[in-house]
Amino acid sequence: MLGGNATNPVLKNVQMIAPMAVLYLCQMYKVEEMGLLNHLRALYLSMNLLALLVLLYIYTQIQRNVGAKEYVEACKERAKDAELLTSVTNNVSSTAGKPGKKNEKSKKSDKKDEKSDNKKDDDKPKTDDLGRPMVTIPAVVVMGNEQTPERTVTVQEYDSIQLKEEVRKILMGAGILCLIHFKWDVLMPLILQSVMIPLSMIGSQLFEVYCLGQYEKVRPFPAPAGPFGDLKEQWEKAQNDIKAAKAQYDEAEKENWSKVEEEEKKTK
Repeated sequence: MLGGNATNPVLKNVQMIAPMAVLYLCQMYKVEEMGLLNHLRALYLSMNLLALLVLLYIYTQIQRNVGAKEYVEACKERAKDAELLTSVTNNVSSTAGKPGKKNEKSKKSDKKDEKSDNKKDDDKPKTDDLGRPMVTIPAVVVMGNEQTPERTVTVQEYDSIQLKEEVRKILMGAGILCLIHFKWDVLMPLILQSVMIPLSMIGSQLFEVYCLGQYEKVRPFPAPAGPFGDLKEQWEKAQNDIKAAKAQYDEAEKENWSKVEEEEKKTK
């Protein structure tokens, strides 16, 4: 339903346990035999209407540009923290190693400084000519093909895009589920969605911003993790470690060859 990953770890656990609990209860109790079929349909319909009402409220908040000042202030605070981190890193790197000679640690610290400088620039609040906060939406690449190019929009426009996507998901999901339910008399998806819709709504990024007042949330929102999201992160981390080890090995080889060449020159 409402997209995005829940940031609350308790809610994440509840979202993981809820489907299993629903399946267990459905095996113990037969909804049709208990005469609760129409009640279940009414519950599912009410959950969808509730979600649409919440999105309608979020739409009014977006149109009023609620939380824009708080978002800019949060960006400024993040930029200050990044500057403080950079200054501390520079002080540590300047004291590490002997003067006039740059060791490997200082080289690594320089690379970290460059990364922190880039991060500091990203944390700075970007605004347009009217002073409205801006956000850069990364390009969408599917199977190596760029579906949507990178673009920069205001935070208000970005949240509106996310809101339209959530409305589309709700309507499409409800249409498909109703077709499955009335055509093949399948109850399980109806029961599951009646439970998952409010849980997903509470854990959505837009709900946390405009209903819980967490206006400082960074845009763009993190992409929802797939079923193999953790494995993908571990794979990418392993690949980065391999690249770093290879780069370190190549650098050591270059130093060894340079030492050999210097020794050969001295012997000549």
